[in-house]
Amino acid sequence: MFADFDLDAVNANITQMDVINQSEVINIPKITNDDLEINYHQLFDTAFIVQLETSDSCLIGSISKMSLFNDTVYVLDKKQSLFMFAPNGKFIREIGNRGQGPGEYAEPMDYFVDDNIYILDNIQKKISVYNKNGVWISDKIVPFMSFQIGKLNSNTFVFRAFNNYNLHIPKLDNYCLWTTDTNFCIQKIGIKYMYDANSFTFDDNGMRFDNDCISVYEKFSDSLYLITNNANLKCRYVLQFNDNRYLNEIKNSDDAHRIFNTQTDYLQIMNCIFNENYVLMQLVKGHNIFKWLFYSSYTKQTVLFDAISFPKVCSFAPILRSSCLYNGYLVTCEDADFISKCTNISQYVGGDFNNIKEDDNPILFFYKLKK
Repeated sequence: MFADFDLDAVNANITQMDVINQSEVINIPKITNDDLEINYHQLFDTAFIVQLETSDSCLIGSISKMSLFNDTVYVLDKKQSLFMFAPNGKFIREIGNRGQGPGEYAEPMDYFVDDNIYILDNIQKKISVYNKNGVWISDKIVPFMSFQIGKLNSNTFVFRAFNNYNLHIPKLDNYCLWTTDTNFCIQKIGIKYMYDANSFTFDDNGMRFDNDCISVYEKFSDSLYLITNNANLKCRYVLQFNDNRYLNEIKNSDDAHRIFNTQTDYLQIMNCIFNENYVLMQLVKGHNIFKWLFYSSYTKQTVLFDAISFPKVCSFAPILRSSCLYNGYLVTCEDADFISKCTNISQYVGGDFNNIKEDDNPILFFYKLKK
């Protein structure tokens, strides 16, 4: 499978990423069972919706990832394809298609957009490259398994990987973040992963690209990192927990199963999106307490909540797995079936709610974040 690669060359230039400590401390209040609803005006200045066009050529089942680049909306459905939409929600095109030939993918695990579009296919271990018109340019074979991909600059790829599938490259063991050149020779590794990968599944949304800001986190960590232009890690935020966390006790899979099966005070990050200015995360305590946290570097204030309230209409929380930060907005996807039952929300949110049907493609919410 890897006959075309000199694995000694792959390993030759590995150096561990340096961590730059320029961090803010986020104090997280003690997590309780109390129900906390906040008015959406506490977090956002305005909000509006964009309805993604529904057509026979584009029927989205489940959004795996959504992002915006140069005002174009990209939506990935891992069971189907990568779709492009205009700023007004009009469907533009599907990028590539399923198959095993050139420019085709068996499982579109992740994608990244710069001047071109890159789709990662783990099953065929390749990256397919297309131009903005969806025309296939080339396929690049990748000699390792990864869950996420991006480009730091024209010469450097960034991968977030699942280590135990890459035992043929021993020097990568216990590290989940890699930078490579365009031939996928690994240059730097970072974020040491101390636990048995059979116990913990990497969050396949743990690395995000937001207008050239690359963020990365681990579920069982207290640090949120940005990747700098020279492929170093900048520790942007440190989470100061007031709950017990047991991080020091977890050394292997046996410890993990013991703690997670018997303790109720441990706290972990379920989902998180952040950049230089904002942090929005979902925290889980024990097995059944879910809380949302919002932090602004402008105000240095932390807000905990269960749901965002649109008074006398409805309350709901954002779906971070299919959300992104874009030009000062939090952009989230909401199920059309749910929004079609909440037409009264239009008094708070701009946009046309009249033509939303329950079986339509998802609705994009744009929330203007307060400074």
